[in-house]
Amino acid sequence: MEEVWLNGIPADYATAMRKTWRPHVRQGIQLDVRGASNPTGWIGAGPPGSGSSSPCLKTAATGELPALDPDFALSAAPGTDMMTDVTNQASLEAELTSFMGEYERANNSHDIERVVPFIAEDATYWFSDGSYQGIGEIRSAIENTFAKILHEVYEVRDLEWPVLTAGVAVCRYRFAWTGVVDGEPRSGQGRGTNVIVRRDGGWRMLHEHLSS
Repeated sequence: MEEVWLNGIPADYATAMRKTWRPHVRQGIQLDVRGASNPTGWIGAGPPGSGSSSPCLKTAATGELPALDPDFALSAAPGTDMMTDVTNQASLEAELTSFMGEYERANNSHDIERVVPFIAEDATYWFSDGSYQGIGEIRSAIENTFAKILHEVYEVRDLEWPVLTAGVAVCRYRFAWTGVVDGEPRSGQGRGTNVIVRRDGGWRMLHEHLSS
């Protein structure tokens, strides 16, 4: 595996890069961002000792600039395509993470009318007790859960985004819940996967799969 160091890149770019490059290994490349700063220019970076005041991109093995895929080439000035792509990805992740948080809070309200607007009409949900197709079946399944588990508190943890685009996203996470079932305190945990699509200017759940 190749290690890539980004030294002294602009602080905003470093923040976006750390958020977007997760998990930190993609296509056999380990990314390490260090020494973020706010330089006025950082293009044309050379190896250490080259006299360049711009930040350095090098590999641990050779100390030379790596031959990366063109889509990852740091040859464009801030504000051009690569910078925009990384910033857009970070913005998308923040937007969708907020969406998942709102969805979690809606479920914890135990009010089905707050939950339904998050779900696409043609969605498919897979729960441990069965599969549900379309908003009607899904609505009934969620209402049954609200009736069965009283005072439920549902929590999403370790949220990750393996797919993140402007029109569709996939997240995976761990979840945990506590509540009262048949008069007794109960709790559980498991893993979840959601497919989220953009429709009519907003995000909607197209698929949810929860397993214990």
